[in-house]
Amino acid sequence: MHAGHLCLAGSIVLGVAGQMLFRAATAETRGLAALLSWTAFGGCALYAASTVLYLLALQRLPISLAMPTLACGYILVAVLGWWRWHEPFAAVQAVGLVLIVLGVGLLHLPGMRSA
Repeated sequence: MHAGHLCLAGSIVLGVAGQMLFRAATAETRGLAALLSWTAFGGCALYAASTVLYLLALQRLPISLAMPTLACGYILVAVLGWWRWHEPFAAVQAVGLVLIVLGVGLLHLPGMRSA
């Protein structure tokens, strides 16, 4: 796997982990107090690390490929939210997430990009 793709994958995973910590912060504490929780702070730290990896990915990949690929994080967040916090997950949501996967997959097909 190309170094740019590894950085991008790492950025997605860290961003998703940050989202999970943000959600945990709001589940533990209400209102602005959630901003001061260790989970919110951890989420911010993971987002910062995710940003560093994304910048490294952009040094190796075109933004027109990298940015849409970040949408894979939406899929992981939706599934983890359903699994961990029993958030709603309707059939129409599943169809939307499949469309995201298909769209990102098309961007990564050989010959679909000129460069």
